[in-house]
Amino acid sequence: MNFEEIYLDIDTQGDLMLPDGGLYVQGAAAILPRIRGLIQHAHDEQALVISTMQTYPADAQEFDHLPKHCVEGSTGWGKVPVTLVKPYYDVVAEGDEQPDWPTIAKEHAQIIVRKRELPPFETTLLGEIFEALAPERVTIFGVTSDFGVIPSAEYLIAKGHRVRVVFDAMRGVSDDNAAKDQTRLQQDGAELVTTADIIGSNVRRRPTSRSLASRRKAVSP
Repeated sequence: MNFEEIYLDIDTQGDLMLPDGGLYVQGAAAILPRIRGLIQHAHDEQALVISTMQTYPADAQEFDHLPKHCVEGSTGWGKVPVTLVKPYYDVVAEGDEQPDWPTIAKEHAQIIVRKRELPPFETTLLGEIFEALAPERVTIFGVTSDFGVIPSAEYLIAKGHRVRVVFDAMRGVSDDNAAKDQTRLQQDGAELVTTADIIGSNVRRRPTSRSLASRRKAVSP
């Protein structure tokens, strides 16, 4: 596994991605075939996938103003199965003491980081992983665009990484705001691409709501 290029998969969990999820992001189910294609492409190219997972206790303060979602151990907390590749390494933010990230990255196809913070890089551990691996380019997708993808792109650009944002493989709480942010990202040097730009047009047929429901049991790492 090489990590000159890393694919950053943000919060593609059942509660956010599937229509019956606890905090469904409107339109997220429709981009699952693209996300599946991107992750499979990364795996085929032996590029590392780093995935984040919102992870909350049942009594989290976030639920004072938001529906309950991504409670650790619940079905909706788990990643949607098509967003997983094996072997993966599961790590709790702030839980490991200075692991050897280059060795872990070479031995695993995917690193999964559980986090409490919504913007991914407010989780100190994620920044430490990227600093240790020092990828030349990072390709980003997932949910939400406005609170996950775009803040991650801004952070990585500021750290000197080349960044690709896959704008047809992300959905946001406010896509109007996300569109404005994308313009700013381009000005800052990000490359905005489509899934087809990366893997071609061979993306499998979009799943129906019924087929998604039949796969509702998301996998917890």
